[in-house]
Amino acid sequence: RLQRQTMPLSTSVSGFSESLTLSTANKFNFVSLLRKPGLTLTTASGLVSGTITEPAGKARAIKGVLTQVNGLPLLRGYVVGAKRNLYFDVTP
Repeated sequence: RLQRQTMPLSTSVSGFSESLTLSTANKFNFVSLLRKPGLTLTTASGLVSGTITEPAGKARAIKGVLTQVNGLPLLRGYVVGAKRNLYFDVTP
Protein backbone atom coordinates (compact mmCIF):
# COMPACT_ATOMS: atom_id res chain seq x y z
CA ARG A 1 0.00 0.00 0.00
CA LEU A 2 1.30 3.47 -0.88
CA GLN A 3 2.24 5.69 2.02
CA ARG A 4 0.19 8.83 2.47
CA GLN A 5 2.63 11.58 1.54
CA THR A 6 3.19 13.96 -1.33
CA MET A 7 5.56 12.32 -3.82
CA PRO A 8 7.51 14.37 -6.36
CA LEU A 9 7.70 12.45 -9.62
CA SER A 10 9.06 13.12 -13.08
CA THR A 11 8.90 11.49 -16.47
CA SER A 12 10.39 11.89 -19.91
CA VAL A 13 8.52 10.68 -22.99
CA SER A 14 9.81 11.07 -26.52
CA GLY A 15 11.73 14.29 -26.03
CA PHE A 16 9.63 16.03 -23.40
CA SER A 17 9.34 15.71 -19.67
CA GLU A 18 6.76 16.61 -17.06
CA SER A 19 7.20 17.09 -13.32
CA LEU A 20 4.31 16.15 -11.09
CA THR A 21 3.38 15.23 -7.54
CA LEU A 22 1.04 12.64 -6.12
CA SER A 23 -0.76 14.19 -3.16
CA THR A 24 -2.01 12.54 0.01
CA ALA A 25 -5.49 12.82 -1.54
CA ASN A 26 -4.30 10.62 -4.47
CA LYS A 27 -4.39 13.53 -6.91
CA PHE A 28 -1.74 14.14 -9.56
CA ASN A 29 -0.62 17.77 -9.74
CA PHE A 30 1.54 18.93 -12.64
CA VAL A 31 4.14 21.69 -12.32
CA SER A 32 3.49 22.95 -15.85
CA LEU A 33 0.07 23.05 -17.49
CA LEU A 34 1.49 23.89 -20.94
CA ARG A 35 0.52 20.53 -22.43
CA LYS A 36 -2.73 20.42 -20.43
CA PRO A 37 -1.82 17.17 -18.65
CA GLY A 38 -4.37 15.41 -16.51
CA LEU A 39 -4.31 12.05 -14.74
CA THR A 40 -6.89 10.27 -12.61
CA LEU A 41 -6.04 7.43 -10.24
CA THR A 42 -8.52 4.66 -9.50
CA THR A 43 -7.34 3.81 -5.98
CA ALA A 44 -9.00 0.38 -5.78
CA SER A 45 -7.09 -0.96 -8.80
CA GLY A 46 -4.11 1.40 -9.21
CA LEU A 47 -5.14 2.13 -12.80
CA VAL A 48 -4.33 5.60 -14.10
CA SER A 49 -5.91 7.33 -17.09
CA GLY A 50 -5.84 10.81 -18.54
CA THR A 51 -4.72 13.00 -21.41
CA ILE A 52 -1.85 15.19 -22.52
CA THR A 53 -1.77 17.61 -25.46
CA GLU A 54 0.96 17.22 -28.06
CA PRO A 55 2.70 20.31 -29.52
CA ALA A 56 0.43 20.21 -32.60
CA GLY A 57 -2.59 20.57 -30.31
CA LYS A 58 -4.06 17.06 -30.41
CA ALA A 59 -4.99 15.48 -27.08
CA ARG A 60 -3.52 12.01 -26.55
CA ALA A 61 -4.81 9.39 -24.10
CA ILE A 62 -2.60 8.21 -21.24
CA LYS A 63 -3.08 4.77 -19.67
CA GLY A 64 -1.04 3.21 -16.89
CA VAL A 65 -0.85 1.55 -13.50
CA LEU A 66 0.57 2.83 -10.20
CA THR A 67 2.38 0.20 -8.13
CA GLN A 68 5.10 -0.02 -5.50
CA VAL A 69 8.58 -1.44 -6.04
CA ASN A 70 10.80 -1.76 -2.96
CA GLY A 71 8.50 0.63 -1.09
CA LEU A 72 8.66 3.36 -3.76
CA PRO A 73 5.84 4.35 -6.12
CA LEU A 74 6.21 3.45 -9.79
CA LEU A 75 3.85 4.60 -12.53
CA ARG A 76 4.18 2.74 -15.82
CA GLY A 77 2.08 3.19 -18.88
CA TYR A 78 1.78 4.53 -22.37
CA VAL A 79 0.60 7.53 -24.36
CA VAL A 80 -1.50 6.67 -27.41
CA GLY A 81 0.27 8.11 -30.44
CA ALA A 82 -0.84 8.76 -34.01
CA LYS A 83 1.34 5.95 -35.41
CA ARG A 84 2.68 4.22 -32.30
CA ASN A 85 2.27 4.18 -28.55
CA LEU A 86 4.97 5.76 -26.39
CA TYR A 87 5.79 3.89 -23.19
CA PHE A 88 6.92 5.61 -20.00
CA ASP A 89 8.02 5.07 -16.40
CA VAL A 90 7.46 7.69 -13.70
CA THR A 91 9.63 7.42 -10.59
CA PRO A 92 10.54 9.62 -7.59
